[in-house]
Amino acid sequence: MVLQRKSIFYVTLIVVFALGAYFRASGLFRGLEDGVVFHPDSSKQVMALYNYLSGNYVQYYDSLYYDGYPYGLNRVDELFIRGWRKVAAPVEEYLFVPSSTSRVGRGRVMLYYKGRVLRVLYGMIVMAFLYASATQLWGRWYGVGAAAIYALAPLGSTVTHSVTGDIGVDLFLALLLVAGTRFVCSGRMRWFILMGAACGMGFVCKFQGLLSVWIILLLLVASVWHAGRVSLKRPWKGFGLGLFGFVFGVVLLNPAFLIDATRTWRYMRQNFVFIRNYNVPQAFMDLPVHEKMIHGLRANLLPMIGHIGIMLFSIAICVCVWQLVRLYKDLRKRETLDGMVCRRSFFGLAIISFSIGALFMATALKPMVQPFHFSFLLPTLALTSMLGISLLLASRSQWGKRISGVVFVLLLAELGWGSLREDYFWRRPENAGFGARFAETVVDDRSLGTENLALEGLSNRFFTERATKPVFRNRPSAMLAPTPWWEDHESLPYPPVPYPGGQRWIFMHGADFPRSTRMFEVPVRSSVRKTLVFDARPTHIRLGIQTGYRPARFSIRHRGRVVSNVLLPQHAQKIITLDSLRVAYRHVSDEKALRAVGVDIQVESDLGPVWVTVLDHDFAVERFAYFGADRAYRDHMQDFAEALSTAVDAGVTEALEPLLYYRDQKRMTVKEAFAALPGADPLVLPAGAFALQLDLGPVAVTNRMHVRLVRGPTVEDGLESSIDVGPGDTQLIWQFSKAFHPFDGMLEVRADHPGLQVLGWELKPDPAGMAGFVREESWEAWPQDTSLEIVYPRLGILHGLAVRTEEGRPFYAVRFDVDDGISHQRMDNAILFLHVKDEQGEVVGGWDIPLRAATLTDSYTNWHPAEPLPSGHYVIDGGVYHARNLRRFRFRAPDVLEANIRSRYVRLGSFTVE
Repeated sequence: MVLQRKSIFYVTLIVVFALGAYFRASGLFRGLEDGVVFHPDSSKQVMALYNYLSGNYVQYYDSLYYDGYPYGLNRVDELFIRGWRKVAAPVEEYLFVPSSTSRVGRGRVMLYYKGRVLRVLYGMIVMAFLYASATQLWGRWYGVGAAAIYALAPLGSTVTHSVTGDIGVDLFLALLLVAGTRFVCSGRMRWFILMGAACGMGFVCKFQGLLSVWIILLLLVASVWHAGRVSLKRPWKGFGLGLFGFVFGVVLLNPAFLIDATRTWRYMRQNFVFIRNYNVPQAFMDLPVHEKMIHGLRANLLPMIGHIGIMLFSIAICVCVWQLVRLYKDLRKRETLDGMVCRRSFFGLAIISFSIGALFMATALKPMVQPFHFSFLLPTLALTSMLGISLLLASRSQWGKRISGVVFVLLLAELGWGSLREDYFWRRPENAGFGARFAETVVDDRSLGTENLALEGLSNRFFTERATKPVFRNRPSAMLAPTPWWEDHESLPYPPVPYPGGQRWIFMHGADFPRSTRMFEVPVRSSVRKTLVFDARPTHIRLGIQTGYRPARFSIRHRGRVVSNVLLPQHAQKIITLDSLRVAYRHVSDEKALRAVGVDIQVESDLGPVWVTVLDHDFAVERFAYFGADRAYRDHMQDFAEALSTAVDAGVTEALEPLLYYRDQKRMTVKEAFAALPGADPLVLPAGAFALQLDLGPVAVTNRMHVRLVRGPTVEDGLESSIDVGPGDTQLIWQFSKAFHPFDGMLEVRADHPGLQVLGWELKPDPAGMAGFVREESWEAWPQDTSLEIVYPRLGILHGLAVRTEEGRPFYAVRFDVDDGISHQRMDNAILFLHVKDEQGEVVGGWDIPLRAATLTDSYTNWHPAEPLPSGHYVIDGGVYHARNLRRFRFRAPDVLEANIRSRYVRLGSFTVE
């Protein structure tokens, strides 16, 4: 029984620390790839860390943005990094690997990563300190509870995601609480040295760390009672030891005091005033003190309580009243008061009053405060909550014990829910700066991106969440309209192509450019998650799914539930409607009245890739159907065709001109053999009329260029052209129209005379060609039909065989439709074989066709021998075998004559060569 209780305890402890590590490390490096550091102070703190690692402990910049700023935690970072170097360098040298730590983290950029990792470590150390303090005071389960509160508090994980000194106050305040606990339980004054040092180190991490001196002062008062008697010498002794520790802590983390103490102290005072008044309106500064307090408390107090935790702060208020009453009763019995009891009472009052008082002081005298600066209140609030739980459990009433359990569960539920909400955004990529990146991608003009949402002429606004706990995360951005046309229109009547890159957010309001974020690829055997951001809650979502030259089985998940599971053949498309949607989050920006409603979807693909387009209005549905292979919306085709024919006169050409579709500016040398244009594979191109522009190098003599669009192993009619390039010409334009097939392909070029330089290329819809474009109903290949069907369980159906002969060369056509239950492993290992036999039964020709190759089109794949066959009569046998063990798969052929069925293969047909 005892062993079982110990096991439960250690499992619970491990789970608590694992949760704390997860919430702090989740999305830890988020934003760094885009240069987003979440807090502007991160850059100067990384610079200070770089200086410390270089041995430069005093650096002045004649700017209060830098001079006098508290860099204490960066000194701790330096000590950890130097210690790691001592460990890592010998190991790397032993393994004959050049030491990556011989330079300062390979530049300042790596220090952002190392700094965040260290802040996760500091958060875990704070949890360990809280566990130690609560265990010493009340017991080990109280220690687990205190660690759990800090582990689940959202602000505790927020401060690990930027390289600032905020978590340094948490760290050293928790250390002060450990030392204070030791003093309370032992009464030894030497612990005041560590308490003073912790206070000093917290002060040089952030100025608010100085507030922790309040806890020391109350413990000095508690030291008056010693072993049941009053002693007035002990407080002065504790004050001296604490002052010594404070000075030691300050100097330890700010070595500049040893080098230039006067200047360092002057700059710290000036920087404190500078930070206090930073961005504070002059009108607020001119107010009387009482009006400042009223304004500050009204604007800041309730929001900060919400960020810290309503339950957590409410418990602190209740416990404060309870503790004051207990302390009053204890002091009335001072003649018989035990010193430890008194120290416990004062220590409880100290941590409670510190939390409440610090919050009031920090919010009362500033017009606006930032939530993550208040994470230092969490350690004392965690112990305060455990103090309240211990008081309830110590009461004789059974209701007190029941209430304590309910309160603790509700507290953890509130904090856990808040952390899950924060983790939702930490696990998604950073959105800040997306406007500029988006403009550069769709227009090649970064200047069109802006963070000023009040400007006129915005075509897109990118907003996912209001400024919450991290403040600087997912800051709203926008894009100016490339041309005036986009201010009144949402999209062009031309088919879109996928937006390059894996953008997680899809903004479903604003203009939808030809390079569309609303269209994305799901590669084979992979899963893609997207968060659709709307202005209001959608009633339904329509997703257009398209396949290329491979069939695909895909599933769509919403909130972890499979809402659709479909098998699509090659070169096909389908519109799927999702309803009964659950909103992932809602945010409203109070300043700009922006709304963001997020809906999560997940698309998984197997067998082949799929391309997904989010169709947010009827026009998008009509466009998707017209330029694709969907006949379900046939009634709208004529209306869309008429609109397309008149679009050129409506300014669409001018709107398209500055936009990007496909382009690559890499240089290549064209040789005699066909070669793919750089960046042209894979190329997703729906039906329509297009123009390819090739920028060529100086052409000395007339050369002949051959351009083609390849689909799988073949080139379709009309998708290949030859153009003469004369001397001096530097540009080639190939205009072509295509059906939906091929949907995914590759652009290739060849020159009759090798050495021609292609400097770059660009592919766009051709407005003039689109005006006269007529959608083809289908793409047909020979032969159109065959009645032969051979069923392979869990593989599919083999159709064929049709044969025709030309000049002694037979052409075979087969098609394999995969089964809905086929796995990609079975498809990869399955081989379709064809054996051509003469009249004597000798095999004169044979082809092994991978099953994937046999499913490349939605019609038939044609195969033919390289050399003509002699005159005579031939038969063709076929089947499917396993590539690894060569065993042939079983089949059913109900419509085939019994005489044509052999052991594990079928006589598909016969032909004669004359």
